[in-house]
Amino acid sequence: MEKIPLTNDTLVQVSVGSDVTVLTQTRVNVTCEVSGVPKSTITWLKDGKRMESEESSYLVLNIRNVEDAGQVTCHARNLAGNASQSTNINVIGKKT
Repeated sequence: MEKIPLTNDTLVQVSVGSDVTVLTQTRVNVTCEVSGVPKSTITWLKDGKRMESEESSYLVLNIRNVEDAGQVTCHARNLAGNASQSTNINVIGKKT
């Protein structure tokens, strides 16, 4: 597991498939690079629940407290099939 020293209100970028540990008050940008023909549709999940993203290739999470920790999954699908990859986000801080 990769540990990154951070200060509050930091933006951390991570590629899906890598685990990350952050402090509370951090924004995490998870990117998902997908290729395929025809073009794939990307769906984001956090702990199994669908998440909305302005851009399908990345998801930005605002980590405010330790309860925001969890698993983020990028699921890509096209006519040829589908694939998924996940990132575990661990959060260090006081419980609210």
